Amino acid sequence: MYDIENFSLEFSEQNSHYYFIIYNSKKVGILRLQHDKPLVDFPDKKATYLHRIYLGEEAQGKGVAKQIMDWTESSAKLKGSELIWLKAMDTQSQALRFYEKHGFSISNTTVLDFELIHKHLRGMNILYKFLDDK
Repeated sequence: MYDIENFSLEFSEQNSHYYFIIYNSKKVGILRLQHDKPLVDFPDKKATYLHRIYLGEEAQGKGVAKQIMDWTESSAKLKGSELIWLKAMDTQSQALRFYEKHGFSISNTTVLDFELIHKHLRGMNILYKFLDDK
């Protein structure tokens, strides 16, 4: 998933953007957004997929994730998106609480088709949030 071939493929996708997350002058995470990527449950809505967000422990609990979400929503709105969506592991209760606190709702579930992950960790929730006009 993180080899050079996969990164090259992901970088070449139209409307796909990678960002480094910087905190205290250090790279502490990554963010990948895919604009114009509709959610199956709302095919008529222009959407941004928050495909990847990872934040190192040194930046957790300091408001960095909230800033990232606010920036992500602003970026999605600038691209004309009406909603933002993501997938989160169903075993990651802290992450699920964070997304729900920020207005996301569960639309569906899926299972990762990745054999290197233990079966009990493959469950994913698909979450979405409609973006307001503010």
